[in-house]
Amino acid sequence: MLQMLKRVISVDEARIISQIGTVEAQYRTAVLNAVAAAKRAPGTLKQLAAMIESGRVEEALDAAARAGAIRIADQYAAVFVTAGQEAAEGLTDILDVTVGFDQVNERAVAHMQHERLRLIREFADEQKQATRLALSDGIQRGANPIEQARAFRGSIGLTSRQQQSVLNFRRYLEQAASGDTSALSRTLRDRRFDPTIRRALRTGEPLSAEQIERMTARYRERYVKYRSEVIARTEALRAVHVGQDEAMHQAVDDGLIDRESMERTWITSRDGRERESHALLNGQKRGLDETFPGLAGELRYPGDPNAPAAETIQCRCGLAIRIKSLKRD
Repeated sequence: MLQMLKRVISVDEARIISQIGTVEAQYRTAVLNAVAAAKRAPGTLKQLAAMIESGRVEEALDAAARAGAIRIADQYAAVFVTAGQEAAEGLTDILDVTVGFDQVNERAVAHMQHERLRLIREFADEQKQATRLALSDGIQRGANPIEQARAFRGSIGLTSRQQQSVLNFRRYLEQAASGDTSALSRTLRDRRFDPTIRRALRTGEPLSAEQIERMTARYRERYVKYRSEVIARTEALRAVHVGQDEAMHQAVDDGLIDRESMERTWITSRDGRERESHALLNGQKRGLDETFPGLAGELRYPGDPNAPAAETIQCRCGLAIRIKSLKRD
């Protein structure tokens, strides 16, 4: 007969925090690699220009968006499985019995398939909007096919809003000689170019086309890097917590842990940048299947894929897991 041991054991929260930091860095690299793959997908610059000139823009868009999206989705699945396996290893240490993580478990497979479709759809939709915006701007400026192809490639990795910010930055640079100081207010600008911009403001001499292109390209690169960090932080934390949650539920399903013995404590990064709702959650405790109250909706854990985006984007919170009693034969 199973007997309950009267003791409390914590799953090492430092281990989870370290894991999130590691996979976030890996995810960031994966996103940048996905962007690079998307840029290559339609072919060389000359081939891309030919596709644009012949009206095959949608074909080029589909190739680029899918190449990037699939790599991001694959990375999510890899993090999810790794997180589940590491959580199972932690439980093995606690329970003194081997705990496995079944990645072909029906629930785990359904989650990975759902998230794969979501990530592919989101990346593809955002990318197509951004690229169409870049091409539209090129047409308005009378760009030739090669210039259009460069604009197409340059938009890869950005959302439409971010692409519009890049176009705005270019316009600010073009207007600097007339006294427009807006370019100097952009956070992601490369400040090494500031003296050149200030000189144009002071003398009224326009920046050259080459200078504008170089400054805009650098601004665009920094935006792509910034977006990769946002995606990595959001998706890595989500995958880690979902994988951890799945491992816990599998252990319960296998009869290794009593559901009622699980206690989860919300840990908020207190550095002045946390959400108000998450600051209020810090230290709150819930059972395995209980939710935490956010201002925009309920969350099962940080990064909950079913929670509103307002509660999950760039979340840096974690969970401390306690097993208040163990089962023993």
